[in-house]
Amino acid sequence: MGTRMTGTLSIAPVTAANRDAAFAFHQASLGEFLLPLAPETFRHVVDARQLFALEQPIGIAGLCYVKPDSKHVDDVPRWELGGLYLADTMRGLGLGVALSMVAIAAVTHADPKPIMAYVHQDHRDPLGLAIHRLGFVPTRQTIRLGPDEARGFLRRDAAGFAVADVLRLPEAALTRVADWLEGFDGSVAGRDAHTSLRLADGLFPSGLSEIASDLRRTATAEPDG
Repeated sequence: MGTRMTGTLSIAPVTAANRDAAFAFHQASLGEFLLPLAPETFRHVVDARQLFALEQPIGIAGLCYVKPDSKHVDDVPRWELGGLYLADTMRGLGLGVALSMVAIAAVTHADPKPIMAYVHQDHRDPLGLAIHRLGFVPTRQTIRLGPDEARGFLRRDAAGFAVADVLRLPEAALTRVADWLEGFDGSVAGRDAHTSLRLADGLFPSGLSEIASDLRRTATAEPDG
């Protein structure tokens, strides 16, 4: 997907107004490594303000969600970061990490729970590596999803299962999210240059410093393990 960059970039929650466009972008991004969201799940994360878009004037150029974890690794309630995908022209600019950090902060600051991510074992795309740049670390656990649990075009093993590594966001990484948010100056650093980026009005009504403080309190309160 090669949406040409034009105009100011911004990050905003997906709403009912652009939900259909976001779902079309999500479907177009699916391949061997991105778990598809069913239409009813997609509507739910939009209604709950848990899906975020990288936007430019001509349309959506990236998506990422933070939603309640449905993989049931154990009995602990968790958040799941997933669905990260950027148009080709948006890659290498630091925007995938920025979009993910905004989603984490917006969803979890008022409802702290452990944050997980799942990466297909064969995934070598740079966006998969964005999970590692965010500070997610392996748990040495894996999940195996059969065709009924994970529809779409996911790469599967000989038994028909898609296998993913389970990762978690440790305390230190959550603190770095808080530091980035508090220091956000309207740009992000990529490989070769800075890119202008704005956050949608009303995304953090209490202010970036207050949200950052919430995240730091969460990081301090939770055991890192």
